[in-house]
Amino acid sequence: MNCAYDSRELRHLQVLKEAAHWHRIKFITAEQWTAIRLAYPCKLYHPNLVIRVLLFIATWIAISGVNGIFFLVVSEMPETVKGVVALLGGVGAMVLADKALVQRNSHYRSGVVEGVIYSGAGYMVLGLGLITDWNVHLLLLSALGALSYVAYRYLDWIATTFAVFTLAGFLFYECYEMGGIFRQIIPFVIMISSSLVYFLAQRAKRLEQWMLWEDNLLIVQVLSLLLVYAGGNYLVVRECSIALLNMTLVDGEDIPFAFIFYAFTAVMPLVLLYRGVQLRSLMLLRLGVVTLVLSVLTFRYYFSIAPPEVALTVGGAIVLGVTAWLYSYLQTIRNGFTREKLLSRAAVSNDLAAFAVSQTMGGNVHKPDESFKGGGGSFGGGGASGEF
Repeated sequence: MNCAYDSRELRHLQVLKEAAHWHRIKFITAEQWTAIRLAYPCKLYHPNLVIRVLLFIATWIAISGVNGIFFLVVSEMPETVKGVVALLGGVGAMVLADKALVQRNSHYRSGVVEGVIYSGAGYMVLGLGLITDWNVHLLLLSALGALSYVAYRYLDWIATTFAVFTLAGFLFYECYEMGGIFRQIIPFVIMISSSLVYFLAQRAKRLEQWMLWEDNLLIVQVLSLLLVYAGGNYLVVRECSIALLNMTLVDGEDIPFAFIFYAFTAVMPLVLLYRGVQLRSLMLLRLGVVTLVLSVLTFRYYFSIAPPEVALTVGGAIVLGVTAWLYSYLQTIRNGFTREKLLSRAAVSNDLAAFAVSQTMGGNVHKPDESFKGGGGSFGGGGASGEF
């Protein structure tokens, strides 16, 4: 099993989208933009965002009518038969998306494809739920499998997002159901498993065969790091322990291993910011800022050293001051960073896009001057004779 789309067409589409951006910002001329379109034709149907949303809504309206007919037909059937029919319907929807929409009509994230594959995944999970009498363990596994298939086969970002959260939910549920010590170590299970997922995604991004899934792997990395932080955040752990583990804390009492979660909440944002600067990773820098704000709010929630209005005013002033200083400091390039958006990431990192532009940069070739044509020499050997 591989990606449903032609990798060559996807590369051409990526070049065209990047070149269109360059043309809008006057980085390339209209002639060069035209030459790129001729050199990299793409037959994929990939409308703009508004059209995709409208097509998605229209597809779901049509599917809703099919759902009504389906429930009317199977309403009197046994649960197992309903499950088998739903499962077959889900498989049929996937085949329809693959054969009719993608291969025959070259749809790529058109809104129609998403509507069909999401409904197909839903039918498959519904069918397995009916067959297994809504066994939560199998239901979560089937949802993870269906979402992973959609994410991998169709490069779908939304399915990738839900697959990551479904995996975390499955691990949480399994530990919770086992009870005892397993409930106590849920935060550590989430942190360790999410860290493993992050490093696996990071390793896959370095491999050429995973190039088409680069954006999906980036989503996996971001969500994995957020889950690592959530698993060790003191506020999350404390409130989940009270709500889910029926833990009762009196004044002066704290959760087990509280010092670990305090330290993690304080250190994790700093590690992300440091690694972001070290690796020049905008993703890590953004996550570092987000988690830093969440850590400040966490400590502010439990340790109040000033009235809320004073704390917010001081915090806002500090953030504005740091922002103004960074904006001034990064006016010129410093260690690879600048405040200016020179080119998009794809323009810098995508060799194919750079190649496309380099091949269409006309007007830079110097033609030889043909006004003078030597006639050669008649003296044998290598010099010019009197006929020069």
